[in-house]
Amino acid sequence: MAVVDKRDPRDAEMARMWVGCRESVLRLIERRFPAVGSVAIESAVDQAWLELYEKDRNPVDPAAVQRRWETLAYFRALNLARARRRHPVSSTPVDELAEYCVLGDQSAGVLEAARSEARAEEIVRQTTGDGRRWLEAVLDTPTAPPRELAARLQWAPEKLKSVARRTRAQVREFVFARRTGVICERRQAVMDAFAATHLLAREDRAPISALEELRTLGVERYEEVALHIAGCTDCERAWRRAETKL
Repeated sequence: MAVVDKRDPRDAEMARMWVGCRESVLRLIERRFPAVGSVAIESAVDQAWLELYEKDRNPVDPAAVQRRWETLAYFRALNLARARRRHPVSSTPVDELAEYCVLGDQSAGVLEAARSEARAEEIVRQTTGDGRRWLEAVLDTPTAPPRELAARLQWAPEKLKSVARRTRAQVREFVFARRTGVICERRQAVMDAFAATHLLAREDRAPISALEELRTLGVERYEEVALHIAGCTDCERAWRRAETKL
């Protein structure tokens, strides 16, 4: 941690935030990038704090400062994950997938395949627990009969039937909302905040103080919007428009 002058109220407040928020930020980033390793994640979180401390020692809104800390740490860990090349395509961090789709110099076929993968992953992210386990098993082997799925998941047939029925209904509801524009409306409602958050990842980004008055997103919300952009051309265009205004 940077050396602070506790006689300065701003430094004292930042020191309190360091003590109160560090474990929470560490847990959040470790969950996102388990393959990077706890030592590297801890270093990324601490380096993000130093960057934040050096550029923004005016914690008017502690919650906003923590969100910026999470965001800076996220992108540092993302760069580590990319460098180590430990993520297969199917589990690429969502920001990398979004950038691959909207910035990559790819053929139309490859690009659409990446968008389709993003749309499928967005559906999977709507499920949790047994529902996600069932859906991932179905996506891995779409032609497998129920008996085979039940054996693979080590479930009784009755449980498989119940989980499948409940998850199908959940997926249908989300797909309908996405097809009718409801999901796009939700994502575009926070597009300015997404664009401001994304600027923090750029090497030529503006100083954090220049973004102080702008709303930013926490990591989970950022990932949600980034994954949607990766699969939606309309929201990609909305993101580009929002970023040009900053």
